[in-house]
Amino acid sequence: MIRRSAVLGKDAAVALLRELLHEAEFGSLNCIALRVFHSDGSWEDLVLGGTKEEQAKAQALSSGVPDPDFPLMRMTISAPGSAAAMATGRAAELLAEAIQAASRSKPNVTIWIEVTQPEMPPFVAEAFDKLAGYGAAMVVTHVTPKGMLCSHPPGEQLPLQFLERLVRASGTGTVWHPLAQAPVRGIGV
Repeated sequence: MIRRSAVLGKDAAVALLRELLHEAEFGSLNCIALRVFHSDGSWEDLVLGGTKEEQAKAQALSSGVPDPDFPLMRMTISAPGSAAAMATGRAAELLAEAIQAASRSKPNVTIWIEVTQPEMPPFVAEAFDKLAGYGAAMVVTHVTPKGMLCSHPPGEQLPLQFLERLVRASGTGTVWHPLAQAPVRGIGV
């Protein structure tokens, strides 16, 4: 099986979608799974074509189902969730506690922090400050209007100041990368 991830600008994305449409029309594309992000911050997963078995497999791959040796714990931070966390006055502390609990839940677990609101909430980096030296296996992605930012390649890199705080809380072992759908080296020190 060939696995490929790509982070594309608008023009390249339109060209790729046209190419996929052409392949679907002429039979060389059997099944496709897409995560569609809308300008209002919402998103949806679409699985198109193929048999029921192929659709189930595509859905599992697109939803970040990791290798059995690398379980994945996904934490999505969105505008409504962030507002609720902020209302407690303890957002950073609650996120740090959730990361610690998730990291103890299974051996080799990777914690995927997926931020789907336009701006990175400050409490995310503050949570990493609280976890300095902890060594959690984490991957952070941030969907912005300009594209996907990520703590690990592929994807454009998160801001350096944010990454430095993440590095201090992260481990150096192998983590499961939900975009690459493969294990990668952690970014901790």
